[in-house]
Amino acid sequence: MEEEVPNTIKIKRNLEIIRKASKKFKEESFCIFLVLYNLS
Repeated sequence: MEEEVPNTIKIKRNLEIIRKASKKFKEESFCIFLVLYNLS
């Protein structure tokens, strides 16, 4: 039981990092899309 608790904390932290990264990536890719759309 002692080892399972840190693992769940790690998983929760990783999920938060992934969510933040994916949100940032979506915003950046959307900006890139707008730039490319305006250039064409």
